[in-house]
Amino acid sequence: LLSPGPKDRELIDDICSMSFGNVHQLPVLPVRQLAAILSQCAVFVSNDCGPMHIGVAVGTKTLGIFGPEPPEVWFSYDEAAGHKALFKKIECSPCRATSCFREGGGYLECMKLISVKEVFEEVKGRI
Repeated sequence: LLSPGPKDRELIDDICSMSFGNVHQLPVLPVRQLAAILSQCAVFVSNDCGPMHIGVAVGTKTLGIFGPEPPEVWFSYDEAAGHKALFKKIECSPCRATSCFREGGGYLECMKLISVKEVFEEVKGRI
């Protein structure tokens, strides 16, 4: 189940085209409708954004993926309740920048170090 933001159409279309199985794409939803849907999910994986906090608020086990922002500020949720921030500290983090200033192999390194396998294993552990 993919929940796009207003500017995510192209990214979501790309993800859907590379996916197989049961992938469902939601339209951009009002907050209350999104909250209702998230409350029915077993696990919610999100970048650091408003819906991440909604997932926690409705009691859904939530994994927050962090890059430039410090998770200890924005994700003070209880891991015993199934919530976890995924964050890889590197020499420049948390930089709090809106775009990465690093070049070459260091570009978005803090995000690239969070592997698909790591996220998948965290999801499996919560189902």
